[in-house]
This record gives sequence, structure tokens and C-alpha cells, in this order.
Amino acid sequence: MAPAPKQIATPHPDFLEAALWHAARYGLGAQLIHPVRQTLVPPSKVVAALLEFTAPTLDAAGDRRAVTAMVQGLLAVGTGAGQQRGSYADGGRASLAKLIVQRTPS
Repeated sequence: MAPAPKQIATPHPDFLEAALWHAARYGLGAQLIHPVRQTLVPPSKVVAALLEFTAPTLDAAGDRRAVTAMVQGLLAVGTGAGQQRGSYADGGRASLAKLIVQRTPS
């Protein structure tokens, strides 16, 4: 039997909406709002807290290793949106088009 999940205080819905907007706007390229501490912290800390909180459920489903690997990949390489913004900033439309062609399956 999996251990009971940790109990945390439920953040106010307005706070969660603000944190969601902040994450959507800035992505993994900036600090994120930690849902428990309610402070700006590096994305890796927010993701680690989420993985810790969901660990019992991930373990029960046998998905912890796969999810952790995917998350580590995102933190290392960035999201697709972040890569596209960076490519465009580095070389404009031509660079963005090259990135898209590289990522498109044949």
C-alpha cells in the first residue's frame, strides 16, 4: 500500500491563477512561483516539489522513472516553445524555419 500523500495547505485560487499566468508567460526560462512557499524560485525547485508530491501516485502507477526522465529532459533542453523563441531571437525567421524542419518527422 502506498504511503498517504503529504498534506499541504490549499493555495487561494487567485494565487494559483497568478502562478499559472506567470508560468505560461515566462516558462522554464525564468523563476516560477513555488505553490507552497509562494515565492519565486528556480524552475527545478518547483518541478522537484511537484515530483515529490506526486511520487506516491507515480510509484503506484509505475511511472516515476519515466516522468522524472522526461522532466529532467525539459529542464535540460527547455520546452519546444522556449527553443522556438531562442531560435527566432538568434537568427530570425530563417533560424526558426530550420529548427522546425529539423524537428518535423519525415
